[in-house]
Amino acid sequence: SSHPSLKTTSSPNHPTLYDVAIIGAGPAGIICAKTLLETCGPNLNIIVLEESKSVGGLWNREHRHYPQDNDTSPQCTCQDLDANTNVKVNASSQPVYENLHTNLLKDLTSFVDVPFDSKIEHFPPSETVLDYLKSYVSHHGLETCIRLNERVVKCSKMTKEGEENIWIIDTQKSTTLSQGTSIRRKEYMSKRLLVCVGHFRQGFVPSVRGISHYKGTLLHSSAYSSPDDFHNKIVLIVGGGLSGCDIAGILATRGHCARIIVSVRNWKVIQTVFLKKLKKHQRVIVRRGVDYISESGEVYFADPNKGNDTTNKGCYNEDVPPSERPDVILFATGYRYHYPFLLPSSSSSSSSSSSKNNYVTTDGYKMQRLYKRILYINDTSLAFIGITNKNLSTAIHFEYQAKWYATMVVQRNCQTLNHADMEQEVLSRSDDVTQDDLLLKYKGYCDSLAGDVGATCFWSQIIFHRLPLCLKTMFAQSHSLLFWLVGISVVIYLSFCMNQIQMK
Repeated sequence: SSHPSLKTTSSPNHPTLYDVAIIGAGPAGIICAKTLLETCGPNLNIIVLEESKSVGGLWNREHRHYPQDNDTSPQCTCQDLDANTNVKVNASSQPVYENLHTNLLKDLTSFVDVPFDSKIEHFPPSETVLDYLKSYVSHHGLETCIRLNERVVKCSKMTKEGEENIWIIDTQKSTTLSQGTSIRRKEYMSKRLLVCVGHFRQGFVPSVRGISHYKGTLLHSSAYSSPDDFHNKIVLIVGGGLSGCDIAGILATRGHCARIIVSVRNWKVIQTVFLKKLKKHQRVIVRRGVDYISESGEVYFADPNKGNDTTNKGCYNEDVPPSERPDVILFATGYRYHYPFLLPSSSSSSSSSSSKNNYVTTDGYKMQRLYKRILYINDTSLAFIGITNKNLSTAIHFEYQAKWYATMVVQRNCQTLNHADMEQEVLSRSDDVTQDDLLLKYKGYCDSLAGDVGATCFWSQIIFHRLPLCLKTMFAQSHSLLFWLVGISVVIYLSFCMNQIQMK
């Protein structure tokens, strides 16, 4: 039954058949729209569908929470994918929190054709990044192809007379009226579907024994907003990754928490540095993984005397009680791929979400059957941009992916792609157990995309485009590092000259 304050209307099918429909007007969607028009020409008919009231994607904090289907709550619902499915955890589809700055230099965060102003700080705040993305859209005149406040609820394939199978995209557009909220439904049609919503949409909560006994606040890191929300509270952060350590550091330095407990189950090398730094704060305690929650709501941790974890023993606080009674449990435990508007897949080869031919594994942990981590080989009219993790620079990454898609898929209509070769490329990554992490494979991946379309290779991009921007910023801001770099360069040059003289 519909909410009494909601007025639902339907509009007739949209008459236009688009060449490409892009879902999401974040950084990936924006650069794809620009690259498609640049590569294929202005006659290419594209549309970008964005659920919020402005562009920016996850950088847009203006509208942090969206209700899910049949959910009147103002916050997204995050369910434990392993167990305890009746326990709800507050989460958000907009995970950027207050005072968040980029963790990369701005010259690696911007797109190469429109850099940040050289006077902007090296690691700009989220508000500055959002302003940049809005100005990028204006600079390229992309407003005409972007439809704001259009939430995609379903994508399906159908056969249209005289055409190949086309995508039917159902959207909902909400409008606030004096009588309540009006929801208008609309259909769009497109030959190709390009999903650019990223992978920070569905927070993951691991299985915790007895979590239903807990009576405090359950929160995913995606819904964390400000340290002011935790005044005088005991906060348990589950997960010691980058997000968990960053939030713990913010709460320790700018918050007024009674105590902060960081629970770490699985260790990585980089965590040792962050967690040892966190331990220096008097209110921060680093503990082992959560074991269970008792009927009284007490949180018990793994026994420090069990197991063979001796490598990172110095990172834990010793001589602590076996349990804690936190006011808030905050899960900084990552994300799962989540495309509710696509599941189950409309492709005939994926009639069940459990199929090995589907584009995502059943637990949402990994994407699969994506050639070059982009093109769904069971249905090449469907593609994804920006699904990989641990990218050295998402901006560079998106540029390479967008150029590859625009050239190989749209401009050349997949004519140079061989299905057997695509199967082989996907098979070559079948032993990768990471969540589509690139990291050390990042350069090779970018170069493979560049090689297919004749684009500039990764190191040329860095040396001839990004490095000059970085030096320009340092010069504009009289950064002390600039003088060190100049000094070192002079020493190297003089040493080289002296060596040449001696050889003569």
